[in-house]
Amino acid sequence: MVGVSHVYLLYLESGQRCPSVTVAEKLAEVLVLDGTEREQLLDAAVNDAGADHPLRAQHGK
Repeated sequence: MVGVSHVYLLYLESGQRCPSVTVAEKLAEVLVLDGTEREQLLDAAVNDAGADHPLRAQHGK
């Protein structure tokens, strides 16, 4: 539903990875997080990872 692998979800759950802002927003939507939970998840997100990495944006990927 979020568009990431189950292995990546395990990494997020175990704290081995931080989600990109895009993934965090999708997770918040799918999990129907309330305002506080959504804010906490987005605070943990990074804006230069995965789909949000600047090089991907430059190349239109």
